[in-house]
Amino acid sequence: MQIEKFKDLTVKAFAEIKQYQQGDKGIIKTGQSYFDDLFPVVNGSIIIFSAGSGIGKSHKLAQITDNILNTAINPTAGNFVVLHISLEMRVMSLVLRGMSKKIKSKSKKDILLQEFTEEEKQQANEYFLSLQDERVFISQVPTTPKKFYEGCVAFLDANKDKDSVIITVDHLALISGDNGEPRNSIIEKFIERVNDLKMLYENVVFILLSQTNSDMQKRAQDKNIMSQPTASDIYYSQFTFQVADYVAIMISPGRFGIKEYSKITPDRYPNLEKYFLEEDKNGRVSLETYGVNYVHLLKCREAEGLYLDIYAEEMNIPNADKEREIRKKENMPTFSSTIPSFNTVDFTVEKPSPVPLGNLNDAFGVPDKVDNSSPF
Repeated sequence: MQIEKFKDLTVKAFAEIKQYQQGDKGIIKTGQSYFDDLFPVVNGSIIIFSAGSGIGKSHKLAQITDNILNTAINPTAGNFVVLHISLEMRVMSLVLRGMSKKIKSKSKKDILLQEFTEEEKQQANEYFLSLQDERVFISQVPTTPKKFYEGCVAFLDANKDKDSVIITVDHLALISGDNGEPRNSIIEKFIERVNDLKMLYENVVFILLSQTNSDMQKRAQDKNIMSQPTASDIYYSQFTFQVADYVAIMISPGRFGIKEYSKITPDRYPNLEKYFLEEDKNGRVSLETYGVNYVHLLKCREAEGLYLDIYAEEMNIPNADKEREIRKKENMPTFSSTIPSFNTVDFTVEKPSPVPLGNLNDAFGVPDKVDNSSPF
């Protein structure tokens, strides 16, 4: 245990605040208003983002990290690095999804089984080049809390000179254990290691994806506030919620068969006015569900007062606004089967300057050299 005089550390804290004020140290913008508007993400932050299966957790993570690494959004991002601990999706799956978005003339199946035309080859090569980002690293092998800690220590030691090191985990439920220990013990140990790393390294930010449990679906009802997510809906929330600085849960009410989502006071949520349905006798409104996901910000550690805690995110559905207006007039049901998956990954980022890593072979098994030429 290291014991220091408190007054000595306050000198350092005041100096750090001045660095932020003068722009010598930058906040980290995620491009998501529910993380950026209330209190900025800074080094030392732990973000928990949770959603059900198939809602789009991995897509959202890719979107956030793309924004973080974009120098137009974060001017100091050239000196950032990202380490993805990917325990659910292989890079092959991520690339296939991204390529299907880039090459709109082909489905993922056709991309896999059919050769490209000359035009498609050019599009594939452009997408390939967009992925050659020296700032991004990944580990795809199963990991335990102990292995995770050791690997992160090696990575963080190799990147002490970076302005920020972003470590993501997709997702918590897939962390492995040793000797058949119970799942709650595994998650508890993992969260303890995350907190240890946050306290040891000043330039680290964690983004942890978590699955929601099935309780939300059991509570799903039209015009019922009980349909909103709560902290207990997060997988092993008793360990994750306390350590987090930000906790957000994304829900797709239409998938639960909800046509009119929850009940809210209109004045409390001016940002959701576009999705307000008919006002009831108590002055409350429900929310439209066709093609809309809702993100509930359950925790923002540094937020003050009654902060905005519900945000809307539209899915990529053509003419969704027109369809919503028709449904309002005709009182048509919103069927979840009409809503396509919001689970497409786009890893496009600006081409960065190379960033040396160092040797991580013993930690995460990163090869020293990889052939970075496109096969197309």
